[in-house]
Amino acid sequence: MPVNLKFDHSCINCEKINTDDRNLKGLPCIKCLPNETNDYINSLITTNKLYKLEKYIRFENEFKDFFNFFVEKTGLKLNGYQKLWTKRVLLSKSFTMIAPTGLGKTTFGILMAIWLAKKEK
Repeated sequence: MPVNLKFDHSCINCEKINTDDRNLKGLPCIKCLPNETNDYINSLITTNKLYKLEKYIRFENEFKDFFNFFVEKTGLKLNGYQKLWTKRVLLSKSFTMIAPTGLGKTTFGILMAIWLAKKEK
């Protein structure tokens, strides 16, 4: 139950002071978003106050783009392992793909390589 406490470094956009009520709702601080709205991303963009959230939006868009590319080429959705591997690749993390036979390691690797080449990465 929010009691309007203020916490430093808790705004999801500017990383400055935010209240517990807004944090529970997943909203940026009152300086970033004066009026509460469910479509706060567009509000932040139009008021030119999109800061830290920009990298998360970019990540989400890239994930959706690869997901759609994968579905288009295979007719299948990414499984849980492949979603995890996609996130790691997009975050430029070094990792080892370990999974039982037949879970799509090779398919994922080939399609990710093609997708990255198309993006010139």
